[in-house]
Amino acid sequence: MLDRIGIETGWRCAELSCGGGGIMDLLSVRGGPKGHVVGLDQQENSLAAAQAWAGGLNGGLENVSFHQSGILDKDLPAESFDFVHLRFVPTTVGQHDAMVGVAARLLKLGGIIALQEGNGIGIDCFPPMTPFTVCENFCSESLTRSGMPPPVRAPSNCCGDRAMSGSISGPVRPVRASLMTWHYTCLKPSVRCSRRCLPAN
Repeated sequence: MLDRIGIETGWRCAELSCGGGGIMDLLSVRGGPKGHVVGLDQQENSLAAAQAWAGGLNGGLENVSFHQSGILDKDLPAESFDFVHLRFVPTTVGQHDAMVGVAARLLKLGGIIALQEGNGIGIDCFPPMTPFTVCENFCSESLTRSGMPPPVRAPSNCCGDRAMSGSISGPVRPVRASLMTWHYTCLKPSVRCSRRCLPAN
């Protein structure tokens, strides 16, 4: 994914809801000494784990920093990043438009947002087996009971899923940025890329 995006030396990158570190190490290497990577998470224990992880990699990652805050708190400065990454965030937290809007707010003009989300493409078993079907139904029912939409089985020629389909609504600052979504399936990690321009309102 990062090769296709073309992260450049000197880029400022943000990993939103970084958890234990996410892809901050990969962004750190690509950004180089002149670049910087900020990991944001609202959980203190997650940030502590991420800091320990980053400090133990190859003598420590020198061009990364961490910030404790919720994504929607808007604590990071606007228009200050070349690249913003979210993995399994909008479909977990909800408030999809708000999440993308916050990420767009952080971007410099021409910056890139990358979303990595799961969908139901490829969740199949051939030949059909009862244990697999029981497990699949259990997962779907669990999501429904927790208020989340069940896995979406999109057609093979479809890039999007229910969570990220459609355009961004609501106020978005004037910015033209590439929005790239990668959908990973349960069985076969495959890249499905779509580019759209965020509307300049």
